[in-house]
Amino acid sequence: MEYGTRHVLFNHYVVSHHSPRLSSRDEHYNQVGDTRPKQGVRLSGEGSPKRRKRRPQWVELGLIGLSLVVSVALLYVTSYKGFFADEWSLIDSRRPWQLSVIMVPQDGHWMSIPIFIWKILFIVFGLRSHIPYQAALLVAHIVCVLLLFALVRRRSGDRPAFSAGLTLLVLGSGAEDIVWAFQLTFVGSVAFGLLAMLLLEGDPPFPTRLFQASAALVGSLMCSVAGVVFLIAIGVELALDPERRRFLLALVAPIAAYVTWYLAFQTGSAGLSPVGPINLAALADFVISGIEATSGGVFGLSRFSATILPILVVLIGWRWSNQGWTRSWQIGMAVGLTSWFAIAGVWLVQLGSSSAIRSRYIYVAAAFLLPIIADVARDLPWRDLWRPTFAAIFACCLFANTSQLLVAAKSQTDLMRTENAELQTIEVFRGAPDMALDTPVDSATMPNVVVPAKYFAAIDQFGSLVSPPTVDTLNTLPAQAVNTAMLNVFGAAFSSKPDSHRTSLGMQCLSADSAQFAAIEFLVPSGVPLMIMSARDSAAALFFWFRGESPRAPLLNTRLVAATPEWVHVPDTGKLVRWKLRVSLSSPSLVQICSNLRLEYNQSIARRYYAEASTGTLSPSWSVVEDPLAKSGQATVARGAARSWQTDVFGMPVIPVAGTYDLWFRVKVARASKTVPEMNLGLWDDEQARWVGFTAYAPNRVSTSYSWYEVATKLTPATGQSVRFVASFMGTLSTDWFIDEAVLTPTGSAVGEPRD
Repeated sequence: MEYGTRHVLFNHYVVSHHSPRLSSRDEHYNQVGDTRPKQGVRLSGEGSPKRRKRRPQWVELGLIGLSLVVSVALLYVTSYKGFFADEWSLIDSRRPWQLSVIMVPQDGHWMSIPIFIWKILFIVFGLRSHIPYQAALLVAHIVCVLLLFALVRRRSGDRPAFSAGLTLLVLGSGAEDIVWAFQLTFVGSVAFGLLAMLLLEGDPPFPTRLFQASAALVGSLMCSVAGVVFLIAIGVELALDPERRRFLLALVAPIAAYVTWYLAFQTGSAGLSPVGPINLAALADFVISGIEATSGGVFGLSRFSATILPILVVLIGWRWSNQGWTRSWQIGMAVGLTSWFAIAGVWLVQLGSSSAIRSRYIYVAAAFLLPIIADVARDLPWRDLWRPTFAAIFACCLFANTSQLLVAAKSQTDLMRTENAELQTIEVFRGAPDMALDTPVDSATMPNVVVPAKYFAAIDQFGSLVSPPTVDTLNTLPAQAVNTAMLNVFGAAFSSKPDSHRTSLGMQCLSADSAQFAAIEFLVPSGVPLMIMSARDSAAALFFWFRGESPRAPLLNTRLVAATPEWVHVPDTGKLVRWKLRVSLSSPSLVQICSNLRLEYNQSIARRYYAEASTGTLSPSWSVVEDPLAKSGQATVARGAARSWQTDVFGMPVIPVAGTYDLWFRVKVARASKTVPEMNLGLWDDEQARWVGFTAYAPNRVSTSYSWYEVATKLTPATGQSVRFVASFMGTLSTDWFIDEAVLTPTGSAVGEPRD
């Protein structure tokens, strides 16, 4: 009778006759010091030999203990979080208990298992806390860590397995899949995929492991599209191993399940497009960028990825060359790593290769790369000075990853504060007559599905994450967040129309001369009709807001006809609150404003005229750049040019009210060394084609960080004539000049925040 043994050299294997013995592959493992349990041979008609139970070792207990500590720490650090981005989509559309709710794809992914878990969490915990949802993700993450440890341990030994598991545990470059609860999708696919790999490792019993591995692969597919990658990787590994090739049958049920689901429920993914010949180069660049980012990411050195990848390629090639043949699992992992970014690239390649370095993709890719790296590490010299050297390097990489993970865990503090304030704001005014129930609360912080109607339905069913608010509570919340929510859900109700037949008799009226002020600001009661009438024809800009700073742009522009009442509808919030209204007329006029209730207004509003340099008309030597230190996030930079005038004429032309003004610019330079004046900053009269006032600045008079500079004082622009802010130079600059903004303010007043 013959007893089969394996040798993983693609199609070559050795057959042993009459007496069981270790395969030549196992003999090779003994020679290189493999610590995994060696596989015996099952005799015909005999049961499986009893395996001696191995007592837990320090590596297992240590990794489990560290996993618990890290998870508890992350739960504490992220306890401030509320629901975010795609999580709101699950809350909005996945609450009913219907088959379609569980099976319909989410952004092209089959997510039945994560959806089912979230539905259970809805019932048990409701929406009163985000912690249970984060805890569910961390449980799945720990499972991935332990499964990766077990898999690598069987292939490469204790130390490499412990290092790989610990790296995945604190993988800062993959932090999105560790600190964002929604990413239970990708993490779930990785957990089931690693389980399937572990079940098929070594000499698995047939057909028991066939069914178990098949079920695990189905589970991986039911979490996200990442399951397809594990299907590919395992298929390649089994196809290259003659003695385990029969386990390819384990792929039949997962493939059939996925195809059936796709035909029945997949309706197409947004952004999915076929990759044609024109896109192949871009797709290849996408894949390389992803692998490069993962290579640096697992060491916590993302900035040095371009250097680390070639080093890894050399070490892996050296390892595979020394072992004399390439194992099937190594090829499977390499194919899985490559195919993951290829599949992701089908969706994202049109966005550029930078999309490949997203944290969520690096986590999945690390599950394929870490076993390959661990296998290389087993052959590194661990004696003498090499051991503390490698230990110190690993500790540094671990520290870098942990630091990135903590930063990512804390990164949404301000965002969550804003989101919670906005949700509390709409709860305060629930039931208001003029609330737009189907308008997004804030598309910048929450997806468009977070509209008052759907949000109220969700919290009615499962409770609210935010504390019960009141009108007084709004004063303690971030003013800009409150204002944003109020304008988004009530702004559409703010309107005006002329009506000569409507009377203002019995209303309380105030009169003001707009020639004395740049704008007239009022506090207007909610829901109270407002009448504005100008003595002269004039364009009027109506700035409308609730809390905080006034908006830069008016909410409404209208035309006031002389002696014709313009009736303004102030949104009705259903509460006794007051809005802020600023009226700015394009030409001086006497204006009358009337209301049923007493109005409060401030006639001492400073006449300020403001513009951003990035809104200018630029000469070729000027350009707009992203600059987080600029007030708007963008600045205009001049980098030198030929000997001709180079200007940035920025902002819309303004006609200042008659008076005396000071001119300020917010500027910085790259190097403040040269003493020769080279940059002119000033105010330009469009109609007379001359400077109203300017100063020529040398670099040594300007700081390398943004500061306000009083360019001119006591300027008196010609009455009725338009002026603009200008930055100009002639010749070649000695350094880069960054211009942020400029303001024209009444003489003697402080610059402060020039946006009022």
